[in-house]
Amino acid sequence: MSASGIGVRLQCQNLDQAIEAFTLECGFRLDAISPADSPSRAELSDPSGQVSLTLLAPRAAGDPTARPDGPDRSGDEAGRVGNDGFEISRLSDRDWGVGRAAMHYRDLVSSRLGGAVIASHIRIPDAGPVPDRVHYHEVDFQLIFCLNGWVRLVYEAAGEPFVLHPGEAILQAPTQRHRVLEASAGLEVLEVSSPAEHPTRFDHNLELPTAKSPQPAFGGQPYVHFRQQDRVWYPLTALDESAGPRDGARGDSSGVTVGVGTSWEYSATGISPERGHQARVTVLRTGTAESGEAIAETVEGAEPAGRSPSEGSDGSAATASSAPSSTAPSSTAPSLFAPSANPGATEGPLLLMVTSGAVAVSATRHESTGRKERVEVAALGRADSLLLPAGALVELTPVDGQPSEAVLVDLALLTSASGL
Repeated sequence: MSASGIGVRLQCQNLDQAIEAFTLECGFRLDAISPADSPSRAELSDPSGQVSLTLLAPRAAGDPTARPDGPDRSGDEAGRVGNDGFEISRLSDRDWGVGRAAMHYRDLVSSRLGGAVIASHIRIPDAGPVPDRVHYHEVDFQLIFCLNGWVRLVYEAAGEPFVLHPGEAILQAPTQRHRVLEASAGLEVLEVSSPAEHPTRFDHNLELPTAKSPQPAFGGQPYVHFRQQDRVWYPLTALDESAGPRDGARGDSSGVTVGVGTSWEYSATGISPERGHQARVTVLRTGTAESGEAIAETVEGAEPAGRSPSEGSDGSAATASSAPSSTAPSSTAPSLFAPSANPGATEGPLLLMVTSGAVAVSATRHESTGRKERVEVAALGRADSLLLPAGALVELTPVDGQPSEAVLVDLALLTSASGL
């Protein structure tokens, strides 16, 4: 069986089986697949030509390969998005699908913000090697934030493979080649990408690792590896609610406030518009620092089997005094969601995910008419997420005073680029 000529377009009932038939039985190679969270298109080639495969119909409800842990709720957007514009996704929803490389995906923003953003909770249930290959994504922005377990990765221009731990992040620069090598049981990561639908392309010629570059950048964006020892904590103080959303006098007054009687701190990650990225990523935690005090801390995460807790992901000592990477935040307190470096950008939504503990969220919406409306949103547990609409002043309070952490992604630039 061979596809001669320039190209052949085919439809199939089962994309995985069709790819396997062309690659294993016919000698084709897989060049691209999309979308990553629920593949429906693939491009393959051999010396005689190309084949484009398209899934004939969406995976049906009840298909165990589509939803291993629950029913297909792909049309349930109305149940997650309230009239107030807040969208909640809970870990207990058990709304998982199988995506690329057998990874399990949970959609966090069913609206996709008009095609501007896809946010996914991704997990790998079983420990061991990951069936991945060298690839890249045609994206404007892509964040990987580790929530649980560990994963071994290798990136173009970033040197030897390394392990990503809970609380650590990667900014995968546009078209930067990389590969997922191995994962612990129960690995969980948050992935945020723009645009929502984009192809994953495989590079059959590049072998990783490659030589390490002192300042790797692709597509005009620097690659970032935010590590545990790069965390530098600054106090996040309450705001005067009389100020409009994100227009207060303080550098950290961009729509995030803290509950009465609580103390929160924030750490920049080095992922920000000022560095050329299309979003800002910040880590929050219930605080211990006095006002004006910055705290550098190493937070121990899950370690690969056989690795000493004192051994870093590259085999070096992992201590609080370790020299930070070139992507570490400045020692000067950074602004939390300061006005965008792009003067044409409009204020956009925020994505909040709780990474440990539990957080009660309430908000005040500022309408264009000047009216303010108080909204009690929800109590969020670990791996629950909340999409906050533009124009909301948000208050965070730990539930029962338990220690809590969260990651916050400002989507203003991404949505403004899409005209939202």
